Amino acid sequence: MQIWWHSLSRFEMVYWVIAIPSTLVLLLQLLLACIADFNMHSGDVQHHDGSTGHFQVLTVRNVVAFFCMFGWSGLMFNSFHLGHPVSIALSFLTALVFSMLVALLFWAISRLAQPVSFDINGALNKTGTVYIPVPANSAGTGKVNVVVLGRTYELNALTAGPALETGAAILVKAVQNSNLIIERA
Repeated sequence: MQIWWHSLSRFEMVYWVIAIPSTLVLLLQLLLACIADFNMHSGDVQHHDGSTGHFQVLTVRNVVAFFCMFGWSGLMFNSFHLGHPVSIALSFLTALVFSMLVALLFWAISRLAQPVSFDINGALNKTGTVYIPVPANSAGTGKVNVVVLGRTYELNALTAGPALETGAAILVKAVQNSNLIIERA
């Protein structure tokens, strides 16, 4: 090992010193995430309305990913004998793109896991279909499917008119006590 190390140029040594520890830290983060349910979201803040914090680039995970890719890509570009400035520039750009992709990936995953805040008033004036029949003259509730902001919601519904059977097209006229007031569309 010592013979191999001393056969390297100082330039290569720097890349190895960056690549190996950052790779070990990255593997440790992965291991802790798998075994100890380690929180790798690095500070995504969920607000009371269900939204997440802003897209975060400067996190421990992304910095470690940057240095890991910088080290390994630097060794690769150096092996092509492109010259030190070109190798540094290419490894920097590769690491930057890689760490941005990692940040984007984790941001997208965190967005998928966010609960959606739903305001029933968003169903006003929307059309839908009856899922569970709605009794006539507000004698009881049924269920309807209504699309609000691209998502289908199953909601309780009342009608002041005649009974509405499963599959009937409806229009939401009002909201009362968390129930939709509907009529045939």
